[in-house]
Amino acid sequence: MNTFKLLVASASALALTAPAALAEWQPKKPVEFIIMAGTGGGADQIARLLQGLIQKKDLSPRPFIPINKPGGSGAEALRYMQDKTGDNHTVMMTLNSFYTTPIIQEDLGIDVTEFTPIGLMAMDTFLLWVNTDREDITDLDSFNAAVSEAGKDWKVGGTGSGQED
Repeated sequence: MNTFKLLVASASALALTAPAALAEWQPKKPVEFIIMAGTGGGADQIARLLQGLIQKKDLSPRPFIPINKPGGSGAEALRYMQDKTGDNHTVMMTLNSFYTTPIIQEDLGIDVTEFTPIGLMAMDTFLLWVNTDREDITDLDSFNAAVSEAGKDWKVGGTGSGQED
């Protein structure tokens, strides 16, 4: 199943199960839908898809408002959420950096076990690519060995500062 179909299936499942959950809780003000990444990425797309479904299916008497907080590989979003403790009108769409950013940025003061997970909507496939000139790298072990040998001379690219890649 490709990622788009998985997202649509997940969002559809939420749309079908949300009425029961809404019977227990009703928003009294707009709900902030915090996205710990910039616009256009996977987290942003799923948040906006869910926002549209919530509105289209009339699942909430109040709007869900997507707010992108990508700073510091999601650190801005994590701090914001921590500062909103007790506010049940703030929900976050997370990425893998939900786990890695607090490890890399120890001074952030975030303990991810203090957040309440609602549900897993999708999981990113993580691929490791190397230049075709590197015939010596054929698996994760040979990649780790090459990186260790190169030290600070290793060049890498990824989706953001402090991300798992």
